[in-house]
Amino acid sequence: MQKTPSEKEKTNKPKFQYFFTGLVMNLTNPKVSLFFLSFFPGFIFHQDLSYSLQFFILGSLFFLQALVLFCMVSLFADAFARKLKIQKENNRWNKIQSLVLTAIALLLFYP
Repeated sequence: MQKTPSEKEKTNKPKFQYFFTGLVMNLTNPKVSLFFLSFFPGFIFHQDLSYSLQFFILGSLFFLQALVLFCMVSLFADAFARKLKIQKENNRWNKIQSLVLTAIALLLFYP
């Protein structure tokens, strides 16, 4: 089976471009800004420090924990994808996947 040009482009795309795309999507996500503006004022922890400094501290902590979590998820997803890629060649995997998706569809359709 010959690959189409779009499939060739996807396989030749460096992994850092996927990471950069995800980073830009998360940074431009308006939900994060709304989260900071709506919930962070409730976590002001000191009356003498300026609000800007407290927002910076809380934002930095949020950024660090999100960075660690997203890196862990991406590493796990890469390892899982490699395992699935090996198993995808197996026809049995396709049957299992179709059964799982059918079960999910039925559970969603008949609550």
